[in-house]
Amino acid sequence: MPEQSGAFSSQVRNVPPGFISLYEYNIDKRSSTILPQDGNYNNYIFPFITKGSSGGSFRTAIHSSSDDSLNPGDEWTTTAVGDTLYGVYPLSASIIRELINTPSASGGTYNAQYLSLRNRLNFYSARSLHYAVTSSYGDKNTQALNMIYIPSIFYGSKIKPGSVSLKWYFTGSLIGELQDRKQNGELIEVTNSVAFGPKHYDNNNKVGGVILYDEGIILLTGSYPITSDTIYTSKDGNPTWRVFAAGAQDGVNSTTVGNDAFAKIAFGLSFKGTTETPVMTMFAHAKKGEVNYSINPSF
Repeated sequence: MPEQSGAFSSQVRNVPPGFISLYEYNIDKRSSTILPQDGNYNNYIFPFITKGSSGGSFRTAIHSSSDDSLNPGDEWTTTAVGDTLYGVYPLSASIIRELINTPSASGGTYNAQYLSLRNRLNFYSARSLHYAVTSSYGDKNTQALNMIYIPSIFYGSKIKPGSVSLKWYFTGSLIGELQDRKQNGELIEVTNSVAFGPKHYDNNNKVGGVILYDEGIILLTGSYPITSDTIYTSKDGNPTWRVFAAGAQDGVNSTTVGNDAFAKIAFGLSFKGTTETPVMTMFAHAKKGEVNYSINPSF
């Protein structure tokens, strides 16, 4: 949602563009420096808890000191009974991209995020060999990986299979699209040179990556060029799926890339979420005619 103008803040939800507010608290609030006597009391609300014998606490507590030798405990353990601890709202999250050039090298260099997913990838290889860490489609331990993290507040319990679409635009025109049309996690190219012109390579039905529906992670491995256009975000300068979503909280922009062509690209990511809501149905038995009621005078 684009930034809106409100009565107290230029950002009504108090989160940057591209972020989602978890509880949507502090809507149209201003900073907490405004005092009640100023007549404009519209401070942020915040969570708090008083330390007592019940043992209740926040899920996480910050460290009380950056030096463990001075104070090894966190705020909760070092706080006296009766003291109050405060949290911060709003809580927000956004889609993040990470390009992993060296997932797990033999020289000891490795990426912790990738290593934490290797067992899960092999588990999902029963759906498709494109998930497998090592297969005839490549070795994920050594190939460059484009990982896109989608926080669960975007989709709920899991991402709905068959609803995922990744679109790549250059100068306003769609040049490539991946879809999970088989609903098995494979992100399949659905564009071809006939529909998209002579600059577009015929990559129809190629698999550009996989998606982990439950974890909310997209793993793109497609290194093949999408078009012959030059955007200078990859080694050969042509658009590839390994650089999809460049600029999504990864520090990449026109300045770091050093070319104005980066400002001409745009990305689209769409999907549907699934939320599981427990439901209980109860039947109340009553004798016939004893609990009937109506405000109709003729009843």
